[in-house]
Amino acid sequence: MITYYKNQIDLANSLKNIIDKYWAMEVDEEEFIKYLKQVAEKNKDLLYKEGDYTTTVRQKLGVKRLGLLTKILENS
Repeated sequence: MITYYKNQIDLANSLKNIIDKYWAMEVDEEEFIKYLKQVAEKNKDLLYKEGDYTTTVRQKLGVKRLGLLTKILENS
């Protein structure tokens, strides 16, 4: 899986897809958490702006996906 992204749209779409695959039980939980942490760490500049998620990421992911992402990243 790709962990570096060139823009916010590609990053948001990737996060959306992996979260949806997790909810559909197509991805193992440990692999899912590991991937989210790697992507967040390597793409901080695309994921965050002024301490919060960027507008593009928030719009693409929606409330439920952002909630899950936040819980996982806060527990790392």
